Amino acid sequence: TAGLMVGGLVVNGAGGFGGGFVSCGGGGGTPFADQRGSLGTEAAVSLELDCGQVEVASVDGASWSLSGESHDGQPPVVNERDDRLTIEARARQGRIALGGDGGNQWTVMLPRDARTSLDLSVNAGSAVGAFDGMRLAGMQVSVNAGSAVLDLGKAVELASLNASANAGSL
Repeated sequence: TAGLMVGGLVVNGAGGFGGGFVSCGGGGGTPFADQRGSLGTEAAVSLELDCGQVEVASVDGASWSLSGESHDGQPPVVNERDDRLTIEARARQGRIALGGDGGNQWTVMLPRDARTSLDLSVNAGSAVGAFDGMRLAGMQVSVNAGSAVLDLGKAVELASLNASANAGSL
């Protein structure tokens, strides 16, 4: 409980004392242009969200997509190759460079055709995932001052799972 209280103060601040040390801000964001691509038969996917919400789901085929909003309407940093996809929040200017002033809300659709190793990192935010029909070679989940709810019940394969939470829930 003490860890949650301290984590909350660090992220949000206290009363009239401003936005905490890492201030995620609040309020809605501005929509960014959808991002799309495709993955090969085996792929490593890394999702790194600071200050916001991400929803992850699976779709038929080999194509992935990212939609949502950010504090300034700019999409997250996306790097892709046939065997790799990395999506990470843009750092903002401020006390400690976390990803945005709040308003980061992503919807990420991952392909069922690719056997995927997924690394999901949530810092001062939340994640919800449903991995129906996916073949997961491995999943690494890290939550810091946030939460993640992951439904793996309908995944076709889950070879390994490594998860940790610090001042959060998983």
